[in-house]
Amino acid sequence: MDVSATLKAKPKGVCPHCKKMVEPVILEENFIRRDKCQCPECQTIVYPCRAPSCSNFALGRNNYDDELCPDCLATAIAEAKEFYHESKTILLPVILMGAAGLISKALSGSGDKK
Repeated sequence: MDVSATLKAKPKGVCPHCKKMVEPVILEENFIRRDKCQCPECQTIVYPCRAPSCSNFALGRNNYDDELCPDCLATAIAEAKEFYHESKTILLPVILMGAAGLISKALSGSGDKK
C-alpha cells in the first residue's frame, strides 16, 4: 500500500525553500492555527501563507514560522517603505511647524504663568 496516497495534501502552491510548485502533505491539521505541512520535493516544513488571496507557502522554522510567503513578504515590505516615504513628506513639515510654534511661544513668554 502506498502511504503517500493516503495522506492529505494542500492545494498547489510554491514552496519557499525549493521554489517548486508543489502540493505539500499535511502533517498536522489545525482548525484554529495553520496546517503544518511538508514539501514533497525538499521535505521542508511549510505553512500556508496568511495573505488572503495567496495560495503559496511560508517557511517553517525552529523558533518561529514565517507568516507570509516570500512574495507576499516582499510586497508588504515594499508597501511599508512606500508608506513611510510618503508619510515622511507630509508629517515632517507638520512636526516642524508644531515645534516652531512651541519655541516661539516659549521665547515670547506667552506661556508663562502670572
